[in-house]
Amino acid sequence: MKYSFEMIGNNAGIIWKTLADKPKQSIVELEKETKLKRDEILLALGWLIKEDKLTYEKIGRGIKFYLK
Repeated sequence: MKYSFEMIGNNAGIIWKTLADKPKQSIVELEKETKLKRDEILLALGWLIKEDKLTYEKIGRGIKFYLK
């Protein structure tokens, strides 16, 4: 499946809103909260990191994402 910039941007908005409500979410937690597929989440996280709107930290064996 090919993902458009519009779709990735929309998904980034969904993740941004989710992290605004519930900070420090893992990819698995974002999957449950947003109902997006893992690849959609990864693309959107990349978008937000590139736009300098998101940061992350390694916690144990996982990574938690949160807004700057």
